[in-house]
Amino acid sequence: MIATFGVFYWRSGRIEDQEAALNMCRLIVVSTYFYSGLQKINSDFALYVLPRLFGGSETTAFPFRALAILPPFAEAALGVGLLTRRLRNLSVVAATAMHGFVLLSIGPFGSNSNSVVWPWNLAMIAFFYLLFWKTRFSFAEIIWNNRFAFQKVLLLLVIIMPLFSFCGWWDSYLSWSLYSGNVDGGNIFVNTAVADQLPDYLHGYITHLSGNNSRLDIYDWSVGELNVPPYPEARIFRELGADICHLSHNSADVAFICPQEDNVAWRRRADPRYMLWNAGRPMTKFLDTIC
Repeated sequence: MIATFGVFYWRSGRIEDQEAALNMCRLIVVSTYFYSGLQKINSDFALYVLPRLFGGSETTAFPFRALAILPPFAEAALGVGLLTRRLRNLSVVAATAMHGFVLLSIGPFGSNSNSVVWPWNLAMIAFFYLLFWKTRFSFAEIIWNNRFAFQKVLLLLVIIMPLFSFCGWWDSYLSWSLYSGNVDGGNIFVNTAVADQLPDYLHGYITHLSGNNSRLDIYDWSVGELNVPPYPEARIFRELGADICHLSHNSADVAFICPQEDNVAWRRRADPRYMLWNAGRPMTKFLDTIC
């Protein structure tokens, strides 16, 4: 949106040009909700992400799991509804209620967690009323009929490229998959000696598992230092693994495990692929101990 306003000359005074710029912002918002819904059609969203939103832990009860399929489709439908004149205002009201529920769940009157997304939820509510409430524009004006060449760039980035995330060819967060459960993860495992020699600021993110084994939780580390989740791509986790290897003086007792999603939102592999990394040396014995 900032780029859209950056390339548009508002002082031209042409109402149609101003509407074209707003239509580009509308395209971004529509894409966000449509793809965000599709990304949530997976088992991890139902088992882990949604229960945490309700303030609980993993929920496996059949009624809950059955109902968990509804939010992803509802969110995707919001994106489509914003494009239609008949359902536009209703979609604005429904989306406002959704963000209001999220704020109640994680805000200061709920779990009081993840404060970095509180203003984001408020901003999205504002966008609904600024861009969609009681407005008149057509589907064609949003998708294609726009005199600005930058609209075609946006069309590529927010409509076309997110499709490739389902094949693993485009980053998850560039495809609106935040809090979808459909992203790569990673953890670093070390023995007690290595854990003791790591810097003090990391000790708060290290959990003792059993015997001589401990885990450095990358998610907790990112949230603790930056108040945001880690960027969920294997290349990022590999860089973090390399940093820990450097801090441990290339110890043979450091292992990095990244269970990669198959990047198809509605299907998950039963046996996830693992990337094992350790200072260029195999770690089979250590991994067998901790897994």
